Amino acid sequence: LPPPPGGAPPSLFSSILNMANTIMGTGLLALPRCISLAGLVPGLLLIVLSALINVGTNVFLSDAAAVGGHPASFNKLAVAAGGPALALVTDAAVVANALGAGITYAIVAADGLTLGMPLLLGAASPGHQAWVLVVAAIITPLSLLRSLDALRLTSLLAVLILGGISGLVLLYALPASGPAADLDPCPADRTASPVSCPPGEVRLFTSPAGVLAALPTLVMAYGCQMSTPTLWNEMERPTRPRMLALYASALGTAMLLYLLVGGLGYATFGDAVAGNILKSYPATLAVGAARLGLALVVIFSFPIQALALRQSAASIASELRACGGAGRRRAPARAVRQSPLPEPAPAAPEGLFELSPHLATPTAGFVLVATALAAAGVQIGIVVDVAGSLGASTVSIISPAIIYARTFPHDRFVPLAHCAVALGLLVMVTGLAGVLSPTQ
Repeated sequence: LPPPPGGAPPSLFSSILNMANTIMGTGLLALPRCISLAGLVPGLLLIVLSALINVGTNVFLSDAAAVGGHPASFNKLAVAAGGPALALVTDAAVVANALGAGITYAIVAADGLTLGMPLLLGAASPGHQAWVLVVAAIITPLSLLRSLDALRLTSLLAVLILGGISGLVLLYALPASGPAADLDPCPADRTASPVSCPPGEVRLFTSPAGVLAALPTLVMAYGCQMSTPTLWNEMERPTRPRMLALYASALGTAMLLYLLVGGLGYATFGDAVAGNILKSYPATLAVGAARLGLALVVIFSFPIQALALRQSAASIASELRACGGAGRRRAPARAVRQSPLPEPAPAAPEGLFELSPHLATPTAGFVLVATALAAAGVQIGIVVDVAGSLGASTVSIISPAIIYARTFPHDRFVPLAHCAVALGLLVMVTGLAGVLSPTQ
């Protein structure tokens, strides 16, 4: 997408906020449970290594985008590197990943408002269906915004809320005699969580099988690659040093919060920690505010998923139309590494909202499906998880590595790209095994 109409390109700080918001979400709250599977030491090490891996795969994409020029997209990069087949697989993975995340976000937002508002208001609030309508009313116009930069203020608010939730986890982990004397994670009254109180054992190490079980969630916790081409398009002077600064800042911020929440959350409750760390804490006003904050975070993250989905859905539709017609022209020849500045972006379309039928239609369908499932309370968890395992590993690791290796076949980092493909396949297989396991 080009820069916002009538204005300057987004600043580096604005891009960092949007990428950080893309990365962090409900996955932050699942990290303590993942660490309980791997053990404290391997879990924390995987959080750091996963950040480095995802910096690398993001670099793969922006380096390839610098060769292809404006406007960059997953479809364009995949066609240039591997032809229509790779493009279709990649776009389908983006759609699957965004659809799974969006449905989860709509459900979490409606549940968070339903449970959090009564604690804050001290009285009964409208039912679940009413809050689904509120969620739909907010995410619909946000999802139709034309550019990621238009979401910079909501991204800032989302990052601040996640920082506040991380601070709450820190306060509950402090000794009872310290500044958080009134924040007992397992109080002796009825507010204590029956899931996590009394706390379980804290283990430094578990087993290789436990590490393997935690691997998919920890590696995919930094997934943001579906937005990388859009950020590259919108950023002012997207040179390699500036893109590296973007990745290091956004993923570094996420890594610090992941280490804080994952490590301290697990240290507080041990193996009794819940899959969502907020469910381990007592039913207090502060925790109710955190649940409400989480609802706002996923509401602000939903439009980022919508933007990625509509681009890939439009690409798939175009590809299918081309296959049904005279056929698609041959993919461009592989490029060699180049280092000049990317060519300027084309003139931006007018208007704040994206109302083109080929993009607005999949956006509206996405919002409708996600909110309808949230309202109906349909249990489709395994479908969402399977889509996430297939889509996230493809979009975040496998496709960027293939695109880089095919774009720069003689580059010295190609062996690392091959290793990334192998890792992505391992993450996909172990993720699917965990989802489809009878014990899940």
